[in-house]
Formats: sequence, structure tokens, C-alpha cells
Amino acid sequence: MIFLVGFLLMADTTLATGNFDGRLSIKLPSLGALNLGYTNPALAKGLAGCILNPAALSEVKDKNFSIAVGLGSEVGMNFNPVLDMGEELGEVTIPCKFSFAQPVCMNAVTFGTNFNGWIFGIGFMEEFGVGIGSSGNVTLGYTLNDTLQDTLTHADIPDIPEEDTIPVTLNFRSPIELSLIGDGNLDYSENKFFLGIARESSGWFKAGVGITYMPIRGKLLLGSIANANVPCTLECNASQGKWTIDGIGTTHINEDMLSAGWEAKITGNEFNFLAGMILDIGPLKLGATLKGTPATTLKLEGGSSLTYINDIPNIDSFYADSVVVNTSDSTISGRIGVVLSEFPDTTETDNWGDKYELEGKIGITIGSALKLGPFTTSFAIGGNTLGEFCINGGFESRLFFPLRTAFELKNKIHQIDNETFWFPPYILLGIGSSLNIRNLSMDFGVRTNSFHTLASLAEAVKEEQLPGLFKMFSPMIGINLKFE
Repeated sequence: MIFLVGFLLMADTTLATGNFDGRLSIKLPSLGALNLGYTNPALAKGLAGCILNPAALSEVKDKNFSIAVGLGSEVGMNFNPVLDMGEELGEVTIPCKFSFAQPVCMNAVTFGTNFNGWIFGIGFMEEFGVGIGSSGNVTLGYTLNDTLQDTLTHADIPDIPEEDTIPVTLNFRSPIELSLIGDGNLDYSENKFFLGIARESSGWFKAGVGITYMPIRGKLLLGSIANANVPCTLECNASQGKWTIDGIGTTHINEDMLSAGWEAKITGNEFNFLAGMILDIGPLKLGATLKGTPATTLKLEGGSSLTYINDIPNIDSFYADSVVVNTSDSTISGRIGVVLSEFPDTTETDNWGDKYELEGKIGITIGSALKLGPFTTSFAIGGNTLGEFCINGGFESRLFFPLRTAFELKNKIHQIDNETFWFPPYILLGIGSSLNIRNLSMDFGVRTNSFHTLASLAEAVKEEQLPGLFKMFSPMIGINLKFE
């Protein structure tokens, strides 16, 4: 009988290789580079920032359509960590590739229309998203030398006399390749759908209200396979008795010793109620928004499947190829191999689901801006009862041509059934400009975030060169169209 695990226990490990590939992509709006009103409620104007502050709709005169798109960039990192695998393997180098990506984003799409002095707005914004993909494998090489005992009879080789049972020794020799393969994927997104209303106003006070619907979607997939490839050469010799055997044969095992899969999905639907106001007092602008979020139910469901070998296979039969049985001198020669039974295995599956409460919260964002001639400076701060916070600022000059810079510092926290889950704080940076042609305005910008910037700097240090600007920053474009 042959059992693969038994093979491995009796083998000498001679080789170990592997590799790993991973990719992290993070979707962040980063819209301050296109217009400071997207991040500061005091500067929200028209469709630029109405999802943040619905009071911005007060300045829509006719019909407006706006779209903001962020293009992508990616930073790749290659490194070769050395792992100490013990005395048998020594040091093993595992080539690793990892990339940080700013993916293409449909950051915001909004439409507003003025109906008898009341402005209605609808919109969509990619609020937040994380994608992780990884795959890796390790290959272990073994040298097998094993011995098994069995018998040959007339049923195995018809030329053997029926009355004879021949004890034989099977000497297996084989290189064994054990491959361990694993992969994982995570996709998580929070997108906003907006509906708002405001009264047309060109005075010093503007107000508006709105609601947002944010579907929360996440999916995690994990999988792994352990496969053994064992091409065996065997020698068949009589272990005792009158018979002499000189037989060489083969057998081959290519078996998944273990395969596992795990899947989880998270779904939720969050609603937010918004109220916003803007005070325009000469060179000073003030803005504030109040957001209320009721408790949200998150549904978590998933399943797993595990298949593994639970016993050893048997030798079903011998096969003979060009075998000569000489009964006069009791000798057997030729090719003698074995046919193995199927590996017995067990499959275990599990499906599960649960619901969790995402606590409600109240959030306030306060913004200010100071306009002095062609220069504008802005600052805003926001937070809510769960401890989330956001600080942003910017500077805009229209002295020779529009030029703006913007930064944001954010964190995200979820309170689920009295447990706190948070995403590491991150920084967004952007630089942009604008172009106006009649009823068409176009905003251009470049953006980066702290994750992408750190990856760019780390790669530049590793390669002993300056970081590539086209890798560190990714371009953005915004289009606003006014029509009757």
C-alpha cells in the first residue's frame, strides 16, 4: 500500500522554491484638487460639493450636469526575502511582487435642475473602496526511497502457476514535487447616491437638505490547494522462496492532498439625512452641515469547503508488460508495475450567516474660507459621534491662471455591536487648475494619497533614484456643463 504522507515522511527534502504576488488598490474621491467645494462646505457651489452640502444647490440657475473622473496609476515593488527553512533546506529566497494602485474612479456624477426657484439635485459618488488580490505558491522537492512488501500470484500474471504465491519487495524511487498554492481576493466598497433640494438664492444665506443612500458591499474569497506529483520508478524482486524476479516498472501519483475554499459576503444599506447652510459675508464664507445616520444592519454570510485525503490507497493490481515467466528455472523478467486505487477523501462544507448592528451617528462639518482678491484660503474640520474625523485645507490663486492645492486627513471608524473597527488614517493631496468656455467649465488635477506616496518613495529608495511623478500622482478631470 502507498500513502503519500508516508512517502513524504520517508523522503529527504532537497529543494524549496516559491513566489508571491499581491496588489492593493484604494479608491478615494480626492476631489479637492478639482474644486475646493467638494471638501469644504463653505465653498460648495452648484454641483461642486452638493453631496457634501446640499445648500450648494442654491446657486444652480438652469440645468447643470457635472462629472468627475480620476484616472489610475500603479507603483510596483519587487523584493526577495530570504527565509531560513532549517538544516535540511537552509536559506530559501522567495521572489515577491507587490503593487499599490490608485484605480480608475468615477468619482462623482451629479445633475441639478431649477424648477420655479426650487433646485433639485441627484448624484453619485464613489466614497471609499479597497481591493486586495494576492497569490502565492511554494514548491517543495523531495527524493523518495521506500520499500513495500506484497505478493504476486497467477491472478496478477497468468503465466505464474496457480499454486504459487510469490512474496515480492517493491523498491520505490521517485522525485516528489509538493506544490502549495494559495490565493485571496477582497473587494469592499461604499458608494453614495444623493438626492437634495434647495431654494434658489444669490444672497448672503443659503440652505438645503438632502438624503444619501450608501450601499455597503464586501466580498472575501480565499482558496488553497496542496498537490503532490509523484512519478515513481519501482524495482520488483522476490523477497524469499524459489523464484527470482528482475522486474522494473512505474506508477504515477498526481493528487490534490487538500483543497480548501472560503467565501464571505457583507451587505448593508446606510441612509444619511443632510442639512447644510452657507453664509457669504463679503470676503468671509462660512459653511456647516449636519448629518444624521440611523442604525444600519449589516448582513454577513459565507461558506467554506474542505476536501482532504483521509486514508491510504491500495494496490489494486499489478500490470505486466513484456514479462517472461520461466517455470523451469523459476525466473520472471520484464516490466512489472502497479495500479493504485483512488485516494479516499472527505469533503466538509459549512454555510453560515449572521446580522450585526452598525451604530447610528450624528456628524457635523464646519468650514471657513477667506477670499482676498484673487486668493482664497480654506479650512474645514468634521467629525461624528463614533470618533471619525476629517481635516482639510486648501489654497487657490487666480492671479494669472487658476491654480489650487488641497489636502485632506481622514479616518474611518465603524462601531459594530460594541466592537470598534477602523481603517488607518490617510492623507490625500491634490493640485489642480480650471478652464472656462461659455457654459462649459473643465477642471484638471493630479492626486495622490499617503499609501501610494509611501510606496512610491520606498520603491525610489530601493532603486536609488528619484520617485517618478507619473507613478506617484494620477490625473483627474472634471466637466461641468450648464444648459437650458
